[in-house]
Amino acid sequence: MTGFNGLQKYSAVAALILWGVWVSPAGLPRLFAASGESSAEPVLSAYEKNSKTLQRGYRAIKDGRWKEAGELFEKLLGEDPESARAYEGLARCQLHAKDLPGAQASVEKALELDPRLIDAYATLIALRNAKNEWISALDAADKAMAINPNYARLRYERGRLYLKNGLSEEASAEFEQVLRLDPSFSEAYSELGAAYAKSDKASSAAEVYRKAIAINPNQGAAHRNLGRVYFEEGKTDLAAKEYEKALALKAEDPELLEDMGQLEAKRSDYGKALAWFSKAAELDPENMRIRREVADAARAAEEWETSREAYEKVAGVEPVEPIVYAYLAFVYQNLGLDDKAIENYQAAIDGEPEIASNYYNLAIIFQKGNDYEQAIMLYEKALELDPEEGNYMYALGMVYCLNGEAQFARSFAEKLKAKSPEKADELTRFMQDKCPS
Repeated sequence: MTGFNGLQKYSAVAALILWGVWVSPAGLPRLFAASGESSAEPVLSAYEKNSKTLQRGYRAIKDGRWKEAGELFEKLLGEDPESARAYEGLARCQLHAKDLPGAQASVEKALELDPRLIDAYATLIALRNAKNEWISALDAADKAMAINPNYARLRYERGRLYLKNGLSEEASAEFEQVLRLDPSFSEAYSELGAAYAKSDKASSAAEVYRKAIAINPNQGAAHRNLGRVYFEEGKTDLAAKEYEKALALKAEDPELLEDMGQLEAKRSDYGKALAWFSKAAELDPENMRIRREVADAARAAEEWETSREAYEKVAGVEPVEPIVYAYLAFVYQNLGLDDKAIENYQAAIDGEPEIASNYYNLAIIFQKGNDYEQAIMLYEKALELDPEEGNYMYALGMVYCLNGEAQFARSFAEKLKAKSPEKADELTRFMQDKCPS
C-alpha cells in the first residue's frame, strides 16, 4: 500500500472520517504507545551534525530524557533562533509533555523556516493525531510523502494515525514498511504488535513485542503491551512480570496502574485491585473509567464508603449507565441508606427494565420495612423475568408467609424442591415457625 497519494484514495478515506464511519478513539484497545513519542533518528545535514547541542538533544529524546532534550533545544534556539531543527525537536518534547499549543507553535515555526523539513511534518502528523484532527493529519502525511516516501519516522506516524482510527490492516502495512526501512526502530515493533492485537493476531503481537524489547529493553510500552497479550490469554503470572518491568521504567503511569488493578481483579484479589486502581485515580482524577474501576473493586471488597464515594462521582457525569445506578443502590443498601437505595434502584429500572436482580434487591428493602405487598409485586416481577431463579422463589415463599398467605407460600416451597431441595426444606421450616397452617 502506498498511502494517500492518489486523489481517489484520499477522498475515500476523508469521506469515512467525515461520515463518522471510522472507529472513535474511545472504542479502541489501549495496546499502543503514547502520542508523539517516537525516538527515531532524524536525517541531519553535515552542518547540523556539527552542532553538538542538537545532537545531544536528539540523543536525549532517543534515551527518553525528554525534559533534558527540551532544555537543550531551547538553549540552541537562544544561540540560533533560526534553527528549524531546534524548533522541531522542541515541538516533539512539548508534544510528549502534552503541551499541544506549544508544540503547535514550535512545529509551525520549524516549517516556516524549512518547508521541506521531513521531521517537522512527522511531528505535525503526531500532533494532529493527538488533537484528533484526522483530515489535516492526512493532508500533512500526503505533503510529507511527496518529499520523502521512504523516511521511516514519517511512515511510523502515518501508521499510528491509521491505528488510532481503527484501520489495523493499513497500520500493520505501514509499520512493516517502517521496519524494512529501519529494523532497529523499536517503537515500530511495539506499534506493529498493537496493530496485530487489534486484528486478533495475539501470537504475532507477542512476537513483535519481544523483538521490540530485545532491541530496547527499556521500552516500557512494549513490556506493558506484551503483558496485556498475556492477560488476554489468561497468563496472569507472565502478565504481572511484564507489568512490573514496565512499572520499573514508569511508575506513575495511570494506565499501567489500571492494568495491574485489572490483573488483581481477575485473580479475585479485590483489595489489591482497589489499591492499584486508587493509585491510578490519584494520577488521573478526571478519568471516569478508572473511577468506576475503583468503585467496582471497593464494592467487591465490601469497602462500602470508598465504593459509595467513587460511584457518586461516576454518577455525577452524564451519561450514566443504568448499571451504575444499580451498583450505587446496592452500596447504599449495605450502608443502611434505604431511601437513596430505592431512588437509585428505580433509576436503574427506568433505564434498563429487564434486569431481574434490580427488582429483587429493591423488594428486599420493602420487605425489611414490612411493606409486604410492594415486596411481593417486585419479587413477582423478578421471577417473571428469570423464572428459573430459586432465590426469587424462596423470597416469594417467605414474604407470602409473612403476609399471612400460607397457601401461596407453600406453592413456592413445592416449586423450589426441584431447584434446591435444601432451600425448599429451609423455607418449609420458616413457614412452620412463622405461618403454620
